[in-house]
Amino acid sequence: MRSPLVALVVLVALWLAPLPAGAVEIHRPVGSISVETLYDDHVSGRSAPEVELYPAGNSDWRGGLSLGLGTEFSHGDRWNLYLGARLKTYRYLNYPDFSGMAGTVTAELSSYELPLGLDAFMSYGYSSAGFESQSHTAAFSLERPMGRHFTLLLAGGQYWHVSNAEGLSNRGPFGDGGVRLTFPTRTSLTALVSVLGQRFDYGRDDQILSASLSLSQRLWKGTYLRAGYRRDLSTSNEPGRSFPGNAVSIGTSYYF
Repeated sequence: MRSPLVALVVLVALWLAPLPAGAVEIHRPVGSISVETLYDDHVSGRSAPEVELYPAGNSDWRGGLSLGLGTEFSHGDRWNLYLGARLKTYRYLNYPDFSGMAGTVTAELSSYELPLGLDAFMSYGYSSAGFESQSHTAAFSLERPMGRHFTLLLAGGQYWHVSNAEGLSNRGPFGDGGVRLTFPTRTSLTALVSVLGQRFDYGRDDQILSASLSLSQRLWKGTYLRAGYRRDLSTSNEPGRSFPGNAVSIGTSYYF
């Protein structure tokens, strides 16, 4: 698989970032417990599902419980390496056969405050959920305060997803743009417009344009309540894969 230009640019940016003097700092490990429920009105990933596979229709609720643990290694204020693992169990309401458990390990190298105020990231993830998969991501991001409570958000990059399950390996570019509003009530509201390209190894090409709105409320120290809505517009060269879709989520997380 030929590496695209964006990965090379991110790698060069990380390499050119000056390494500050001083020792590497190992941060205290941080754990989290999260509970979330998600409603998806296109659980099949198609405009009209196969009746034999989806007799209850195209909508379903999914509940999930996850436990994560990770730590960070930093060198000054510019370089950071995160290593983490997460175990998640999930269950579908209408289609319990889709329920299961997934384990993921992640490594992410980041460099901050590059020219133009950009941050650069390269990450690797390995997961197992009945089949094995690996994910690689290279990205730039920009967060620019535009006032006391207003922040501009921009991000873009390239991802690769490799799976030993037939038909799931894919790659493509992605981009996000939006704003985040923060309030004195320890509340934040984020609005994003996102684009995602997915090119599957067997020839399928998808493009997904999304608009999302997410709310985060800090309840007390280490505990957050989150809710979100996302509207997707998917187009594809494969029949049945072009459709508008909606997803709603609500959950809570505790960090310790």
